[in-house]
Amino acid sequence: MKISEKKIGLFLVILLTSTVFSFAKSAKKIEKLISKKWKMVLTEQNDKQITPKHENLIITIKKDKTFKIEASKETTHTGTWKLSDDNNSIVLNDQTSNTELTYTIVTLDKKHLSLGGYDGNTTISLIPYKKGHRHLSHTEALIAKEWHVYKSDNELNMDMLIEFKKNKTFIFVPHGSKVPVASGRWRLSDDKKVVILEMLAQNQELKLDIISIDRHEFVLKNESNDVTNYLHDRKLYRKDLKARKKKEKEAAPAEATEGEAQ
Repeated sequence: MKISEKKIGLFLVILLTSTVFSFAKSAKKIEKLISKKWKMVLTEQNDKQITPKHENLIITIKKDKTFKIEASKETTHTGTWKLSDDNNSIVLNDQTSNTELTYTIVTLDKKHLSLGGYDGNTTISLIPYKKGHRHLSHTEALIAKEWHVYKSDNELNMDMLIEFKKNKTFIFVPHGSKVPVASGRWRLSDDKKVVILEMLAQNQELKLDIISIDRHEFVLKNESNDVTNYLHDRKLYRKDLKARKKKEKEAAPAEATEGEAQ
């Protein structure tokens, strides 16, 4: 089928108009999502977790295009911000050091911001700041939420809810129950590699080695019996799974069209 040059021109005009609209809408959406107070919970280099240079790093990005960075309760940087022309980076005009800092926006949604190029080749992950976060270290803030056991060396632990609260208390609730079977206080070891649970009813401490942790998954190994438990944030897991399926579904027609064209 032969397509006239007139139709091709009209198609290009529509395409370009749609592209400009999508670009503007995308920029507006990014600005809305990124404008909030964020707390750093993870620092990585070459996909490996590293110890951050600063504890309690908080980045406040305001709608009025100003920002503030705090480390250990002290303001270290202030200034104005904007998005790069391609919307893929945030550019900070730091008035404290009189320099321009550009960080790649690796991930951004309502509950997570990941910035690349921080302090060189470092990527930092942040979550929305909540009341009570300031006294928590980056690892503690990452831990402090609800987790579900999706895999375990002990079948009795499957689907158990483990909630680590910001006030440093915890509860264990078995699958199908609303009554906690264990509760108490939690803390990290000095090297931040072990979660120590003070079991109040049992009057004993339980030590769990942190094998790995990120915003999605938390892997713990019981020092006393070598049982490894795999926990995940169920809400984030379902959200990411849904997004991945949607992306695969959208990609399928494009692949089919390419096949027909060949």
